[in-house]
Amino acid sequence: SWHPYGTFGDTLGNWGIRKLRVLNGTLYAMGGFEFVDGQLCNGIAKRENGQWVNVGDLEYIAADPILVDVIEYQGDIYACGAVSLAPDGARGIIRYDGTSWTAPGGGILGGPSGGLCMAIYQDELILGGTIHRSAGNAGHMIMRWNGEEWRGLGGHLRDQNNDTIGEARCYALLPYEDKLLVAGGFWYAGGVPASRFAIWDGNNWCGTGDEWEGYGESLTIFDDTLFMA
Repeated sequence: SWHPYGTFGDTLGNWGIRKLRVLNGTLYAMGGFEFVDGQLCNGIAKRENGQWVNVGDLEYIAADPILVDVIEYQGDIYACGAVSLAPDGARGIIRYDGTSWTAPGGGILGGPSGGLCMAIYQDELILGGTIHRSAGNAGHMIMRWNGEEWRGLGGHLRDQNNDTIGEARCYALLPYEDKLLVAGGFWYAGGVPASRFAIWDGNNWCGTGDEWEGYGESLTIFDDTLFMA
């Protein structure tokens, strides 16, 4: 049977939880909530000793953060989503080192931007989302972080005109064997036709030749078969 497992909400209403992840045996919840069981958490909480607790003191500017993914990389906790850090306004992705929250490499540059998904591939943190190269970011809709700097990923995810001007969002990342599987709202990957789904092998982008409508928003492997929603 189902049982209550905490109350997530904010002062305006309950935005709820966007994603759950288990990192090193600890359950994390991300979303648009401000409070969990009356405790200020600002979009990210973890389960410890039978209760929900905050993950550091996350100070933000503008609207309440809406965090959508969390991952551990090089011993630090990374979270991404619609978030702008105080006091410098760095946005899109944030890192907690056990003491404070900061934006790695200055975060995602530009106005309407944010991280939507993360994965670890070949010892780098891969970030997908709404990321515009024209705003000064290293990548377009996808980029990678080695702990010191952001870099692009093989010619970027591209729009229907095969360029990095229009929207081409990245919604899902899935490392599988020696490849990185990517889904989203793009048409090309590194100049290669790859409608909604692409494969990065560490050096080159590949497509499957299929045509999809809508977006690819979630990927998983079951019985050696790939499923995309």
